[in-house]
Amino acid sequence: MGLPIALFAFGQAGFERATVLFLASFIGMYAVAPAIYTLGRPGAGARQTLRDLLRLPAVWVTGVALVLRGLHITLPEGITRGVELLAQATLPMVLLSLGLQLGAGGWPP
Repeated sequence: MGLPIALFAFGQAGFERATVLFLASFIGMYAVAPAIYTLGRPGAGARQTLRDLLRLPAVWVTGVALVLRGLHITLPEGITRGVELLAQATLPMVLLSLGLQLGAGGWPP
């Protein structure tokens, strides 16, 4: 949610910096945290940690994305256009959601 807001508020330069922070939090959330959690369990070793990490869909999707980028494979136009349309709709939907939440909260007493 923060990336479209960063683009809206800070322009392209802010969006690039927010993307780096987003990727760092993504790695922490989907790789480091599950690894720490698995290693914290009694009897869990490196093999169990790796097995648990490979069960996460985000790890698989990231691997596929890296392979596609590394091989310079472009996705079909229909998929690319659909993703672009969703990306363009993200900021208005986030702002709408924020407005609805603020409106439902009412004024403080």
